[in-house]
Amino acid sequence: MALTRLGANSGKGKILQVVSASFTTQDSTTSSTYSNTSITANITPTSTSNKIKVSVYFRGGCQTGDRAPRYAIFRDSTNITGSSSTEGNNTYINSGQYRDHVTLSKLDTPASSSQLTYVLKFRCQDGTSNTSYCGDNVGTQTITLMEIQG
Repeated sequence: MALTRLGANSGKGKILQVVSASFTTQDSTTSSTYSNTSITANITPTSTSNKIKVSVYFRGGCQTGDRAPRYAIFRDSTNITGSSSTEGNNTYINSGQYRDHVTLSKLDTPASSSQLTYVLKFRCQDGTSNTSYCGDNVGTQTITLMEIQG
């Protein structure tokens, strides 16, 4: 069996650019459909064959007990994290509490050399008037985009 090492001679897997942004705002929603958070960044890939590694770090919370806020990464209007049953962080968060160190990451293959906007979106688990939170004014939320040569 032959082993191929990406990046050894081909340049594949090389990080070409990194974009990072930090936020200290708190966003909230009572919607059961996705809403934008403040956590967003833009990147313009240098080639359509390159990939974008997206990593988001934030605090998540929920006002009502036994409800799980849903978080997902979107590229423009496309949910790249998964379907509504599998997206993002589905861990239950106790009423009035935050969960520190929520991290979502995704290796995206956008097939584009135009500017792309990545944003963390969130929604409530259901329509029972619970409030879901993303971030707070104490901690720092970050998004990092890395273009990887394809």
